[in-house]
Amino acid sequence: MQFYKTMIDRFCNVCSGGAALAVGLMVFLILLEIILRNVFDHSLLIVEEMVGYLLSASIFLALGPTFHKGSMIQMTMITDRLEKRSLAFLEIVTVGLGFCLTLFWMRYVFRAAWRFYNRGIASNGAWPFPLWIPEVVSFFGLFILALVLTHHILSKFFIAIEGA
Repeated sequence: MQFYKTMIDRFCNVCSGGAALAVGLMVFLILLEIILRNVFDHSLLIVEEMVGYLLSASIFLALGPTFHKGSMIQMTMITDRLEKRSLAFLEIVTVGLGFCLTLFWMRYVFRAAWRFYNRGIASNGAWPFPLWIPEVVSFFGLFILALVLTHHILSKFFIAIEGA
């Protein structure tokens, strides 16, 4: 279990770095576009599209690390009133449901990425960007979220067993 936690910590650090890099690139592209339009009366013509892809990447890459660090918003009105064992059971059920939804979403994203790659589909912007790349980044973020959810379920399961 310790090896799994260490592996997840490392993956979460990679994802956090990727999300931060995506946000930094968004800021850079937007500032560059502002300077190019106002000073040089020129535009890159791809900033809106690239910022959309980078926003998607930052959101998906941050899902796993956010959950792993316990930073997601939680409704504690009910959970504050539960015993430790009941709380662990409730978390196993709800995180298990989230895990199932994540797997379903991963399947959809994988199929879309595979279809875009096989058909060579690219965006219609000024620079034809392969659409499978943002899908692969989204899939990776969802994969890390699934790993984190699995670790959370297993840790709560062992807490529930110890509380019995």
